Amino acid sequence: MRFVHEGMSLWYGTEDTPAPTSTVKQGNVIEIVIAVQPADASNEVQLLYRINKGAIEKPIAAKFLRKDPSAKIQYFIARFPQDTVERLHEGDLVEYSTICYCAGRQVPSPKDDKNFALSFSIVRTDGEVIRNAGLKENTLREPVIDTPRGQGASKSSVVKADKPLISTLDTDTIAVKKSPELHDDILHLFSCRLYTLFPWPSNLDHRNNNDD
Repeated sequence: MRFVHEGMSLWYGTEDTPAPTSTVKQGNVIEIVIAVQPADASNEVQLLYRINKGAIEKPIAAKFLRKDPSAKIQYFIARFPQDTVERLHEGDLVEYSTICYCAGRQVPSPKDDKNFALSFSIVRTDGEVIRNAGLKENTLREPVIDTPRGQGASKSSVVKADKPLISTLDTDTIAVKKSPELHDDILHLFSCRLYTLFPWPSNLDHRNNNDD
């Protein structure tokens, strides 16, 4: 976006002046680089913005960033305040524009300085996407206990599995019913699994050995 007025030029959202033009992840730092030509010690740059078509927020004073002496260009950078970033949520629309004042002149012109030239929307962060996508690899859930109505349901939780428990055990969610036989059922389950790993001699094996 480029503006020319009263012998001054201002631009942003170009290759040398990066600025958000589509989406910004929620919680990320938001910065806009603005270029002004010709360079002048009196140049003052401000960022105007509004959220969701609301009232114009307090202008943000851009800070001097660098200078290109050969092209007589000054670069400024405007950063959104942290409290503003924290109140931006997924789906919010932010529209913005910039103005440069210099010795009674300005660019863009007064009739254009409130026309928000660019905008961006807030999207979820990667972390939120991962949390909504389900469990990561190498995690398992504790057993989910079905309780009789009126007694409340136990919550399931995620436990980090640094090492596999037993290679033959199923690490998927295990659903069992809360009953007096719960303890015996669990012991029986593990006994059967252990027997497949470490079979012990049966009575018939002992009888055959004695016959020999």
